[in-house]
Amino acid sequence: MYALIEKEQLIEMFPILGSKETTILNMISADGVSLMSVFKAMKSIYPVLHDSIRKNTTAGNFEAGRLLLHRVNEDFNILTMPIQEGWKTAYDYDYLYKGFLKISDIYKDRDIESIAIQEGLIPTDVIDSIIEKLDLPKIVYYKET
Repeated sequence: MYALIEKEQLIEMFPILGSKETTILNMISADGVSLMSVFKAMKSIYPVLHDSIRKNTTAGNFEAGRLLLHRVNEDFNILTMPIQEGWKTAYDYDYLYKGFLKISDIYKDRDIESIAIQEGLIPTDVIDSIIEKLDLPKIVYYKET
């Protein structure tokens, strides 16, 4: 569906896709399901994202604290992080914590200066309670229009 929409229209629908942050956080379930429509739109713009997620899901590589970094170009990344065991389950605090802990371990080495997060899937106060205890780059929340 989103593959038929122009990139400019997708950015208007989902401002996070036009963000100035160096990295967009793609939250998925451990069974490889993208949980928000913005990420389905993102996969239509960056097909490599879809292929990589499918490959890693098939290999059983998604678990708490496991990240996939997709380098789109020199200045922009998509970071995929599982936040729950399956798409039918609610987000898991342990998955979130281990994921953000892993980000705090790697962000300097991977040149991640800032992270864009789509609001709506997980309450921002839950994310804020986790990230306030960790050394992370700047986090910016985006809302759909």
